[in-house]
Amino acid sequence: MNVPENDTATGFDYMDQCENWYQTVPYSQIESETQATNAPSVSGSGAGILVTNPIDDSGFLGLAATPANNAVNIAIAAPKSPQIAVTDPELQITYTGTGTLPTTNLYAQLVDNNLNTVVDNQATPFSVPLAGKTHSIDIPMTAICWSLTQSSRIKLQITDASDVFDSQGSTGFVALSAKVVIPTVAQGTAIPLSEQQSVS
Repeated sequence: MNVPENDTATGFDYMDQCENWYQTVPYSQIESETQATNAPSVSGSGAGILVTNPIDDSGFLGLAATPANNAVNIAIAAPKSPQIAVTDPELQITYTGTGTLPTTNLYAQLVDNNLNTVVDNQATPFSVPLAGKTHSIDIPMTAICWSLTQSSRIKLQITDASDVFDSQGSTGFVALSAKVVIPTVAQGTAIPLSEQQSVS
């Protein structure tokens, strides 16, 4: 995103995952809209059991997040009209688990099923105690910029390993339920190709 330094009162340009340029409303307005009680959003919730294993991995050479083979997968409903996510997805997890280590890390990431890619190449690590007790945590995921339409197929993955961060060191399991909310705003105005040379 192209946001003028120390200036959130003006609009900004952004390029989505399909390399389309858009111009949107001032960032201060987006911040206000996404924090409003009735702010538009897409969301998903679900539950599952994640087995943790040191041989598990996802990601590529520590440089890129990739869809994980071992994960709890939770589908996210598509919006009813074109929207853009330009802020932090909000993740709530309740879990209990045991393992060979007292604490380990898990990773949350959003996957675009249509493109078979992790949204904005972002995975969010979070630490979980493995003492068999039930815990609930709220996690602000890493901010994204992603266009969403009625045909979008996005899912949340909770996985036990990401090469972007570190390998899994514990053998065990985590039973979890999760809900993710992705605040959105209306998709911006497309910038004509003739004007894109000036976008930086």
